[in-house]
Amino acid sequence: MTPLDFHARVAANEELIGRVSALLAEHWDPEARFRAPNGACDPSSHARAVLGILAAGGPAAQVMGYLRYAEEELLGAAVSNGQLRGAIANRIWAWSWEQEPMPGEPGSIIPSRNTAGA
Repeated sequence: MTPLDFHARVAANEELIGRVSALLAEHWDPEARFRAPNGACDPSSHARAVLGILAAGGPAAQVMGYLRYAEEELLGAAVSNGQLRGAIANRIWAWSWEQEPMPGEPGSIIPSRNTAGA
């Protein structure tokens, strides 16, 4: 499978959905309180949504916007900062291309949720 074929099918890749779900649960929404477009609050629903964005050709910035919107929809304001959302989005984008971010690249380090303010 070519990288483009892999990328186009990421929203249906159960292994990748699992990786992204774990990342989102650990670093973005550990309480599973933000609602995904399908109405569910579980990390796998968000993983499918963000991987769908990327598979459709959306950039990491669109994933950042998705994460912020989910926070704002529930709480009226973002609870994470752009640095955290950007690191998460860039990590997922790299994974969607079968890559791991190299040290120093966006997504190579995800800041602690405890230090991420709005």
